[in-house]
Amino acid sequence: MSKQDTDSEPKFSLYLLIGITLFMSTAMLGLSLWFLDLGPSLDSMPPKEQAKTKLLDVNPALGTDAWQDEETDDGTKVTLRSPFLLNIEPLRGLSIDQLCLQGVRVRALSPLADVKSLYALECSDNPLLESIEPLSISRGLDRLILSGTSVRDLTPISKIRLSVLDI
Repeated sequence: MSKQDTDSEPKFSLYLLIGITLFMSTAMLGLSLWFLDLGPSLDSMPPKEQAKTKLLDVNPALGTDAWQDEETDDGTKVTLRSPFLLNIEPLRGLSIDQLCLQGVRVRALSPLADVKSLYALECSDNPLLESIEPLSISRGLDRLILSGTSVRDLTPISKIRLSVLDI
């Protein structure tokens, strides 16, 4: 081999390596963008589905089976059952008529202050819940179940006319 042949081999290998790297990077970027575009965007989902998706994001250990909802004659009922549910912030402002938070570990009900249509709330078997202060502005609340919680002060709901109160 001549000296000229030996010098061109490293250049060829370098160009080949750069070409393969660029090709693979472009292919991976294309695949990444394709995967990101598979599902509907969060903005195009109905509010209840948006809340469900966000709830799973802020409670990573929560399984998809923890959320159950149904449309009844009495309106929208959402049931959340899981000891891994800690944060209900995604429910803020959602249109829910009945909410069941059973066997969860929620400390704050503040997101429910913005749920105007809520008339029935069950927070049973939630030992971390100590305050119902956010419910003080809930004018439509009719049924409240707090059995199995650590709530001791009912003053925040003293002006609310409840037909059912279970403590």
